[in-house]
Amino acid sequence: APLKMRWTINKFAGQFNGFGQHDAQELLSFLLDGLHEDLNRVTNKPYTQIKDSAERPDAEVASEFWVNHTARNRSIIVDLFHGQLKSTVRCTACQHTSVRFDPFSSLSLPLPENENTIIEVFVVRLDPVNPLTHYCLWLNTEYTVNHIRKRLQAKVPDVKHFLFLHVEESTIKRVVTMDEPLRNITFALYAYELPGTGPQPDPYVMVYNRHYSTIDKYFFDWQHRQVSLFGTPFVVPSGVEEESGPQSTVIRTRITEYLSSLYSFDDEFAGELLFEVRRVKRGGRDCEVCPWKELCYGHKISEDDVLSTKCHYLTVDWSSAVVHLIRQYDDNLSVIEDASVAEAKRRKSQAVDLSACLNSFTKEEEIAEWYCSNCACHRNANKKLDIWRLPPILIIHLKRFSFEGGKWVKSQRTVSFPDSFDPSPFLVQSSQISLVDRMRTESVNHVANTVLVERFRGGDVYDEVSIASMDDDEVINSNNQNPPEQSKNSLTYITNTMYSNTGKASKNDARPFYDLYSVVAHTGTIGHGHYVSFAVNPNKQWYFYNDSQVKKTTKKRVLSEPAYILFYERRNLKLDDLLPSYAERNYPEEFALDASVILKDVLSAADKEQRICNLQ
Repeated sequence: APLKMRWTINKFAGQFNGFGQHDAQELLSFLLDGLHEDLNRVTNKPYTQIKDSAERPDAEVASEFWVNHTARNRSIIVDLFHGQLKSTVRCTACQHTSVRFDPFSSLSLPLPENENTIIEVFVVRLDPVNPLTHYCLWLNTEYTVNHIRKRLQAKVPDVKHFLFLHVEESTIKRVVTMDEPLRNITFALYAYELPGTGPQPDPYVMVYNRHYSTIDKYFFDWQHRQVSLFGTPFVVPSGVEEESGPQSTVIRTRITEYLSSLYSFDDEFAGELLFEVRRVKRGGRDCEVCPWKELCYGHKISEDDVLSTKCHYLTVDWSSAVVHLIRQYDDNLSVIEDASVAEAKRRKSQAVDLSACLNSFTKEEEIAEWYCSNCACHRNANKKLDIWRLPPILIIHLKRFSFEGGKWVKSQRTVSFPDSFDPSPFLVQSSQISLVDRMRTESVNHVANTVLVERFRGGDVYDEVSIASMDDDEVINSNNQNPPEQSKNSLTYITNTMYSNTGKASKNDARPFYDLYSVVAHTGTIGHGHYVSFAVNPNKQWYFYNDSQVKKTTKKRVLSEPAYILFYERRNLKLDDLLPSYAERNYPEEFALDASVILKDVLSAADKEQRICNLQ
């Protein structure tokens, strides 16, 4: 890994310190912004005022925004990487529309959201003879958990009542209610069969499997013994029939019957107390009866205990002599997979096309608390983004990371992206405009060679060459079927070598195709992931970059990777036309320095720095 580069970046950007997970797109954005500021040719940034669109033509408003942007930002980074987005916001109350044209250096595309989602459900039956069954249900995100109950009852018709729980690491995290929307379910559900055939389920208790272990190093005495949960919690009916004895005795008997049907032990354990039953809180580690200062792990149930009709939590504290056998049995328990699991895997493997991501990016959305200048207050509004101008080098960032359910998650969906594509269908289709309007809209940051726009006032353009001297007739007459020879200093050359927002290619490029030349891929999860990259050389050979390892690869493998950032370059792009040239500029004599003098000063400064380091 380029450690020297990383250490240098850490000096200026503390957010990239440490060895944790960092976002590649954030690093790329930081580098582009930093390079732009260092290479910006505008030293004294003028004040620019943003005017309201006021239902003016899009070309005029876009030109105004672009002029304001390039009046303060003029560098090779802007020329290569900056494009322009059209943002349209419409008030839902008065229908007032505000249009902005903001610059961008990369397109952050969301992955299309399906109206349906896959919900994993594990069904746990009352009778332990029935093994754990795994289902994957394809349901609308606007549905509730009650729809899951209906689906499961259709698959398991003999079950009347279900209890849905979030179980993780053998612990019940919470009870999931029937009215909870499925968009909040980002974990596997456990559906427990409850006893009873009436409108309401019969009383029951939730039971944990638990054992104790001792640790050698501890500070307090209560830390000497540690409690651990294992296996899957199970349900036991707690209702007492007539003349069945005390409730605690009935529950203990039913737990014993349940466990006996699961586990069988040798005669060597005959007569031994293999487990004890205790009352605990929902977490399974703290006592339900004793106060916290008693540091009790659970109150042992007795014949005098009476459990109410609400759900109670008990633990089966296994003897250390049989814990290893219980764990071995649990590891070997089979899980039956329903046919819906294979169907869910097939749905997950389906790739989403890059065009679908672009369509999702330009999809209209609702926003709240937008200030409407016409209503003079905050209103709900509809917002739509469109692509107005694409840069010569297009960076596409796929938004795989999102904040859902109180935590950051990564989307593992496969995105199918082409090695070359025509982006014109995704650009705003506008009416034909004159070349002068096109120049004002398109050319400010793609100025070729000696054309350096100095300032903009009221839509007029002042420069160092011949733009100010050209009138509209000369520009329009130059756009004929047999144009004269054009120099790189002419306005016609500049406008004809650029890609217009009308969705058509310029005269020097038959089709505005973009070719893929690099990919950044992310593997793993959000907490334990790894970045790799791919790039193509001018000889059309693709290479794979993994930290310090570099080796050849194929285009087929590149197109199948879990892409995170895509780099496209406009076909037949001539970088020489975008690089600033100072060869023909007339500098004052005092700025004409001999190269040997410059080299001498550089070497002298380096030698001085080395002597200072030696003294330190």
